[in-house]
Amino acid sequence: MTPHPLHTPLEHLQTELDRVPPPEATDPLLEEVRHVTTVLLAQTTTSPTVVPHPSLREQLGTAMDRFEVLHPTLAAAIAQVIDALNRMGI
Repeated sequence: MTPHPLHTPLEHLQTELDRVPPPEATDPLLEEVRHVTTVLLAQTTTSPTVVPHPSLREQLGTAMDRFEVLHPTLAAAIAQVIDALNRMGI
């Protein structure tokens, strides 16, 4: 079975989210991104047809803008997920 196109970028994003130190790790936006990432990652493991909510892209864009200076690798991982969403037409 071919993996879902979001699976690998979401795995990378989850790894980068786990590396964010306090106090940024408790930022409400990052907590929400972490939650959505965990849920979507689980769904992409079991179903090749998962389509995330369109608001995810906006939420990720906000997080990328907010954290790109302090956490450039996190911002790059977010950008990879946004690129995958763009390729999916979301």
